Amino acid sequence: MHPRERRFPLAGEFRRTKLTGMFLAFDADRNGYLDQHDFQGLADRIHRQPRVAGDPELAQRVSEVTLGWWDHLAAAADRGGNGQVGLDEVLAMVDRLPAMLDHVNATSDAVFDAVDENGDGRISRAEHRRLVDTWHGQEVDTGDVFELLDRDGDRRLGRSEFALLWAQFWISDNPADPGHLLCGPLPEPARRPVCELSRTAVEFCMSMDTLSPRAARAAPRRGGGSGWTRSPLRSPRSWIRHWRTG
Repeated sequence: MHPRERRFPLAGEFRRTKLTGMFLAFDADRNGYLDQHDFQGLADRIHRQPRVAGDPELAQRVSEVTLGWWDHLAAAADRGGNGQVGLDEVLAMVDRLPAMLDHVNATSDAVFDAVDENGDGRISRAEHRRLVDTWHGQEVDTGDVFELLDRDGDRRLGRSEFALLWAQFWISDNPADPGHLLCGPLPEPARRPVCELSRTAVEFCMSMDTLSPRAARAAPRRGGGSGWTRSPLRSPRSWIRHWRTG
């Protein structure tokens, strides 16, 4: 693959994109922070799964692991002590997960049992779809995600398969690992402008007639101007765009 075609050029950038989707799924009130209420909201959504609703012991396990993660996150990342954690703090917490595999695996087991509605020890495509909807708190078009997760093609995810995918979702930085899709399609990464230039650099490039029209349109506009004007310094047939500062 050509370097320019890589969607996630850096491991850190890929992780941020992946965990931004997780953050938005948890942040039910969209205030830009996670708090205990957001984790309780996730636990409540899982409690509505048929198997959990009919099994008080499983419901207790779900509550313990879900709210337990908030306790870990708050203890490690809530530096302000205000009961709120931002995305950067979540990213810092995730760096510690390789040393917390017992907690990661316990969560995987609880989620697997909650989603395995008929208790057959395998998660079907329909059951996985309900997991994704529960995770996000809304219906999500999963497309062909399940086929990408089901590497052996048996149309089911066993407990060990699920545990590996769960660990990949939280710990791996390798975009090729299928576990990144366990909780649904990843959000599109932030797109950067074609040309990220300062005002002075833009003017210089345009004066040298080296900035393409496409790059000029993509360059950030400042000063409240409405657009680009034709230069009086060249003939009408020569379109040089100048920065409007009015």
